[in-house]
Amino acid sequence: MFCTNCGTNLSNDTLFCTTCGAKVAGNQQQASANTGAVPFVEGYQSTPTYGGNQYPQKSNNKKTIMIAAIAAAAFIFIVIIILVGKSIVTPNYNKPIKYMVKGMQNGDFDLMMKAYPDFMKDQIEENLAYYSDDINDFMKEYMNTFKEQYGDNFVVTYKIVDKEKLDSSDVESLEEEIEYTYDEKINIDEIYELDVELSIKGSDGEDSDTSTFTVFKVGSKWYIMDNILG
Repeated sequence: MFCTNCGTNLSNDTLFCTTCGAKVAGNQQQASANTGAVPFVEGYQSTPTYGGNQYPQKSNNKKTIMIAAIAAAAFIFIVIIILVGKSIVTPNYNKPIKYMVKGMQNGDFDLMMKAYPDFMKDQIEENLAYYSDDINDFMKEYMNTFKEQYGDNFVVTYKIVDKEKLDSSDVESLEEEIEYTYDEKINIDEIYELDVELSIKGSDGEDSDTSTFTVFKVGSKWYIMDNILG
C-alpha cells in the first residue's frame, strides 16, 4: 500500500504514514468498523447514541420560550414597581375633586357626595332641606342654573394648578374643627390645600375660576372639606 499523500510504501495495517504522518483512509475506516467507533471528522459533531440507537439532539425551542417568559415576567414586575412607586409618591388627593366635578357635570348628587365623609354628607343634606324638600329637585334647579348660563351641553373640567401639604399643627386644628362642627372625632393622616382651576364651557358661554380646596386623608381615603352646594 502506498501513501496517497507522499507515495511512501506502507504495510497494509498502517494507520498513519511513517514519512508524512497522513492518515491512511482505508485503514481508518477498517479500524472504525472493527471497534464500533465513529471516525472523527473535523467540524462534525456526532449524534449521541443510546443502546445502539441514534437520537437527534433536543431542540433549543424550550430554552428560548423559557427565556422569553422570564423576560416578560421581569418586564411586568418592573411596570408594577413603577406604578406602585408612583402611587406612593403622588397621593390620591385629587379623587374627591374628581367626584365633585363629575357630579357637577352630570347633576349626580350621590356622585358628588363620594367626595365627602359620612358625617359631612348628613350635614349637607340637612342644609339642602332648607332649599328643597327633594334632593333630586334641588339638583335639577342646580343644573338649570348652569344650562341657562352656558347652554344645555356644558362641560365642567378641572386642573390642579398648585398644592401645599400642611403640617401636623394644621392636622390637629382641622381635627378640632371637625369635632366642634360635626361632633365627630377622627384621626387625619394628611392635609393638602389645592388650588383648583374649575372651567365651564358650553355653546352659550364659558368661564373659569381658581379656588382653594382643603382635602384630607383618613385611613386610605381622601375627602374634601369644602361644600360647594351651600
